[in-house]
Amino acid sequence: MTHNLPLPKGWLAPIEARRLESLAEGAVDPIVEIGTYHGLSTVVMARKTDEIIFTVDPHDMYDSWPAFCQTLAEHDLRNVVPLRRTSKQARRLLNLPLGGVYIDGDHSAQAVRDDLRLWVPLLTPGGFLALHDYESHAEGVKRALEEFLAEGRVEFEDIQVEGSLWSGYRA
Repeated sequence: MTHNLPLPKGWLAPIEARRLESLAEGAVDPIVEIGTYHGLSTVVMARKTDEIIFTVDPHDMYDSWPAFCQTLAEHDLRNVVPLRRTSKQARRLLNLPLGGVYIDGDHSAQAVRDDLRLWVPLLTPGGFLALHDYESHAEGVKRALEEFLAEGRVEFEDIQVEGSLWSGYRA
């Protein structure tokens, strides 16, 4: 893995990238990343963990698939398994304990609700949940997460908000 290459295009602030690095570094099971664009967050996490990172993105917006593949090749990310699928399609393929779930796909409240309900049940105790654009113009992310947490089915500790990145560890 090459660390001195420029990072790919993306919308991750430096403070958010540092938090994602920290979360990934502590993961002890595979990580699922929902939404990859050109792979900025993928690179940030993959260079801090030896765990497999499953990236889930149909890459049907922005024609991002070629750029994402180039990122994987340039950064020699051997622990990344891209799944060019929707979140629902990928969940039908994956049914394993997860050390982390990072959600940065469709930002509508319904899509975020769906992602939370699909993936959080696989999160092991101590595994991290992170959502990008929690504090942003994408109000669906915050609303969906707050509704999900209010249901009380899953509890999180060490909750932090860095920039627009919400994160916590499953209790």
